[in-house]
Amino acid sequence: QPAMPSSLIVAALALVVSSSPPALMLTAARAPGAICATTTNAAAEDKDLDSVPVFSLANADGQLLQYERGGAMVAMFFCDVDRALRELSVGRARSPSLGLQLLPVGLGAAVRHSNAVFVPGRDELVAAQEAQLAAPSEAAAMLAEAGLPSPVARWDEEHIPLFSCMRLVRRRPDGTRFSPLFMSSKDAKDAIAAAASAAAQGSSNLQMDCTSLPKLLALPLPARRRFRVVPPTRSMLYLQGQGRQVTPK
Repeated sequence: QPAMPSSLIVAALALVVSSSPPALMLTAARAPGAICATTTNAAAEDKDLDSVPVFSLANADGQLLQYERGGAMVAMFFCDVDRALRELSVGRARSPSLGLQLLPVGLGAAVRHSNAVFVPGRDELVAAQEAQLAAPSEAAAMLAEAGLPSPVARWDEEHIPLFSCMRLVRRRPDGTRFSPLFMSSKDAKDAIAAAASAAAQGSSNLQMDCTSLPKLLALPLPARRRFRVVPPTRSMLYLQGQGRQVTPK
């Protein structure tokens, strides 16, 4: 597929409201300030992914907007909240009658959408491509042991990059352990730097590696539980500021 342009604007893509309800329905939350995501494939739910926000545009009635791309209608999900806010600003300026709003959607629900296209942040795409140039051998070996393929030489710009250091381990509320996979390269670098600072001598060789969401999703769910996608700090701060959260229905 051709690479996504660096600035997807409404002028370049026909922005319309789907005439029939899409597979992913966005509705007003029962709890104040929440967004509920309902999908047609409940059996495939992954609660970890469903708690990670990505962002899409919707009209005043909460209908997910669709873009015309190559003769097909697609739903755009933005991984970078700042990029999503820029799209919202452009969309409101060009189509004020639609009453556009930004909707946070659980990543798991977005993945299950039948015609989803993901738009990673530009900084993350740059960091992902840089990570392909010289993947640390130790990290590549750990990825292979965990069942995740080693990164490829050229990054697909529609694949969400996930940044990690396999030596980092965290715990879920239920006590199970996981390796964090950060959607933000800055968050990953900060976590690795904090771990290196707190650890004993010899931790300076901690290095950031990169895989993709499709490679993670290729794993069976039990194996996937060894990892957890960590949403960007910027996205969570935005939601907190808006008094909103992502709540799978």
